[in-house]
Formats: sequence, C-alpha cells, structure tokens
Amino acid sequence: MRHGKKFINESTSLSEINSDIYIMKQRPIIVILVTLMSLWHSGYSYAQSNAESNKWTWLIGSWKGENDIKEKKEAVSFSLKYELDKKIIVRKCSSEVAGLRREDMIVIYFGPDKQLSKAIFFDSKGNTTHYAIEAIGKTIVFTTEKNTNSYMNRLTYTFIDNTTIGMKFETSKDGVEYHLYSEGKCKRQSETAAKSK
Repeated sequence: MRHGKKFINESTSLSEINSDIYIMKQRPIIVILVTLMSLWHSGYSYAQSNAESNKWTWLIGSWKGENDIKEKKEAVSFSLKYELDKKIIVRKCSSEVAGLRREDMIVIYFGPDKQLSKAIFFDSKGNTTHYAIEAIGKTIVFTTEKNTNSYMNRLTYTFIDNTTIGMKFETSKDGVEYHLYSEGKCKRQSETAAKSK
C-alpha cells in the first residue's frame, strides 16, 4: 500500500506511519509560517525604504532661483519628484547663464547601504557623472565619485525655510580641498506655476 510517497508493507511500523502523518499535518503550518515571514520582511523593507525617502520630503517639488558665478548670474529652475513608488527620485534642471542654456537630469537611487546614497547625472552636453550622497538633517550633499582624470564636484542643498533653499556648487582637484564655483537660493514654486512653464 502507498502512503503519500512511501510504500507501506507488513514491515512498516506503526510509529513510522504516525511520524509520516504528523509531518504531513505540519507541512501546511510550515508553509504558512514561511509565507508570513516573507510578507513581514517585504513590509519591513518597504517601510524602511519609505522612511529613507521621507528624508527628502523638504526638497521634493519645483524650485526657481539664481546662482552667482563670479560676476555672472545663472538662472536656475528644477524639480525633484518621487518615481517608482518612492524607490527613486528624479531631478530635472534647466539653467541659463550669459545666454547659454543647459539641461540636466539626476536619478537618485538606493545603494547597497539601503539608503538613497547613489545618483547618476546626465546633461544635454553628453556628460555623465556618478555621485555619492549624504543626507545630514536638512542638508543633502552630492559628491562625485573620485576620478583621477577629472575634477571632483560637490553640490549641496540646504533647507532655509519652507519656501526657500540654499544651493552651492564646488569643485576640487583632489577631493579634499574644495573651491566655490557658484552659490545661490531658490524659491519653491506652486504646482500651477511649475506646470505653466
């Protein structure tokens, strides 16, 4: 006689049969426990990623302002938006100085540390740059990953109040000593004003 996947014959003991029956009864419970643990882990990871994304809440939105570059003024407008269920943040920026216009985009994403600590930059000139990010309170710093063949850049956003942020762009040859390239402030734009542009 076949019992489950096991043949039962005259030599099969009652204790062996009972053991098999017990294991079969426990199997659904084990499956349920594994499923619950998987769901709990997924929920925890989701909550963890949301908590990390929320560190950026004060910077999310549309902004417009000016940067001082030596004796010139740079007009800047940009937006930061959550995408893919808060798994990434996308920044789109348009700037103009001395009649020259440039557009760029930064995609901010989760690094191995489970934080929004990585970014990749693209611009209309064909440049691509990888950034490491550090969020400290209401200051967010983008620093280019070290490259011996080019200057390193550092972009800093600082919270001033609910409608104003400060921004600063610096460059460095060695990644230790940075020199100010541009600095300015931006004002938050209403959604209606941002969409009309």
